[in-house]
Amino acid sequence: MESKFNKNIAILIQIASWSFGLLIAIFLIIQIDIDVFKKAFSEAHLTPFIFLMGIFVFFWLFFESYNLLLIVKKYTPNASYKHITLLRSVTYLLMLINYNLGIGGILLGLSFKHGLKIKDSTAIILLYTFIDILSLSLLTLASTTITEQFIPNIVFTGLFLTSLAILISILAIYLIFLNINKIKNYLPIWIYNLIDSIKFELSKISARDFLKFTIFRIIYFLSFTIFFYLTIPFFHFHIPFIGLLALLPPIFFIGNLPITPAGIGTIQAAMLFFFNAYGDYSKILLFSISYTTLLIIYRLCIGFIGLLFFNKNKYPFVSIDK
Repeated sequence: MESKFNKNIAILIQIASWSFGLLIAIFLIIQIDIDVFKKAFSEAHLTPFIFLMGIFVFFWLFFESYNLLLIVKKYTPNASYKHITLLRSVTYLLMLINYNLGIGGILLGLSFKHGLKIKDSTAIILLYTFIDILSLSLLTLASTTITEQFIPNIVFTGLFLTSLAILISILAIYLIFLNINKIKNYLPIWIYNLIDSIKFELSKISARDFLKFTIFRIIYFLSFTIFFYLTIPFFHFHIPFIGLLALLPPIFFIGNLPITPAGIGTIQAAMLFFFNAYGDYSKILLFSISYTTLLIIYRLCIGFIGLLFFNKNKYPFVSIDK
């Protein structure tokens, strides 16, 4: 009975999440004259946009799979690139609910194949999330310090202070982990045990490994900047590359919040806010809707193709290496 109740609650949450995201998108659309939006749509060059999106979607799949492989191999050395890529493609379906849920799906698959322990899975999720936040914060802080002339003052101040606060928080967390034994008497025993256990699992990652993971993650996010820089002109507005470096990280932060599935509505609102100084409302909205919609379609196709591989095997989450 309790299991059924929890399942119903989960379904209701998903329905509410999708409804909220769609309501945000609809609200943003009705703010403009439909004829103006149609005109922006008719003038946009969608064919090259769709083509480039396809190239970058597969690049993101293969490059992110490699990023994940670097981390996972520290805990399960037998993990293969083919296996991780297959898992990542299938978990794109979970990303329609939430980005981090997709990562969790990969770890579930690894537990089936390699017997990955829960504490190892937790360490990988924490490390991957930590590197994501660190990479985005470093990109934002570095770019805002040299792009003030491209960004409205209020946006610049908010981005700079937020990214600085996040980096300071990361440093504080690091110091807590480093000095956990010195402050154990000030913590509840269960918190100390949790932190100490996570610290032990993360000790498998050297400083050199951490730096390498962070650099690769920064490259991953920079590829989105390149994609945006190449495709935004198809919608007849322009944002300087260095400006995109500062504006995209907070958009990704907002899009990854577990508020709406795949960032529907939230990404559109974020792009309209941060890109407002560079183009017409209708063109920015059209670009943001095209980006989110096409990304979902491509990843759905990749996810279902991945499922075909699973259906050829007796058990899910098995290696495709023979």
